[in-house]
Amino acid sequence: AARDGYNNLTESQQALVTGLPDLEAAEQALADIDAAAAVDAMIDAFTDPLVSDDVAAAREAYNNLTEAQQALVTGLPDLEAAESGLVDQALAQAVELLINTLTTPYDLDAVQTARDGYDALTEAQQALVTNYQDLLNAEQALADIDAAAAVDALIDAFTDPLVSDDVEAAREAYNNLTTNQQALVTNYQALLDAEQALADIDAAAAVDAMIDAFTNPLVS
Repeated sequence: AARDGYNNLTESQQALVTGLPDLEAAEQALADIDAAAAVDAMIDAFTDPLVSDDVAAAREAYNNLTEAQQALVTGLPDLEAAESGLVDQALAQAVELLINTLTTPYDLDAVQTARDGYDALTEAQQALVTNYQDLLNAEQALADIDAAAAVDALIDAFTDPLVSDDVEAAREAYNNLTTNQQALVTNYQALLDAEQALADIDAAAAVDAMIDAFTNPLVS
């Protein structure tokens, strides 16, 4: 209204207005408020998940403000947090890509690379990894393979003649496996055959012992 009043004056009347600098300062102050509010609106419009283009546009708009206008932006902490959040998102997505490449049969080096990448993230970044369970599943699958392979090795080491302690150790190791791990043991039949062979030997030995115990004269 003051501006309209001033503009409606004649030049000679305008020359008599002593408060023109105050009017211009007020107009600039309002322009500064509007410019800062526009940037605040851009920041308030950020979505979850963050869109990098939106954050970049808000940063550019903020940088284009004067220092006085920047001082009026109330959402600067949110802008800086969003920029940090974009870094977090990018790092988390990089780990997600590593995990997405894991397929069966799992490659130990690939799984380890994904694990190293995940462990290198901050807790906040780790919370953004959406497929972490897939990494855990891959690690468990490799652990199952290793556990089954250890039992296979025990069975493969059976000697001829059989040593009962070796067979018992293999049986105990097999029984301690999970159902999934037991299913991965490739030579379980060899363990069963060894146990049966030992049982046959014990049964025959029992009869031999009975025969060896015959007395003279014989007892029918």
